[in-house]
Amino acid sequence: MSSLHNFNLFCRRKNFSIEKYLKAFPQSTYQQFFDFLISRDVQPPKEEEFLRFKHVVKEKIESPLEEIRQPRKSRKSRRTKNKVEDNDQILEDN
Repeated sequence: MSSLHNFNLFCRRKNFSIEKYLKAFPQSTYQQFFDFLISRDVQPPKEEEFLRFKHVVKEKIESPLEEIRQPRKSRKSRRTKNKVEDNDQILEDN
């Protein structure tokens, strides 16, 4: 086995999180997660940390009422004035 990269460093550089992984693969086990990280030369975190996130994700899935997002207010676009070209203005002045 080659040297393994730090898990926290991997998460920062690749924008990876256990929570995102579990949302993508909710039935995943720690062993599958472990194998996933080892195949990418990353030192996996302890099983307790994985299980803690698994419970958090499971609670979010079971209570979808908290996940409902309120619609964003639509932004009003600013109108820009049409610029009068200099040539047209000069012709009109004469």
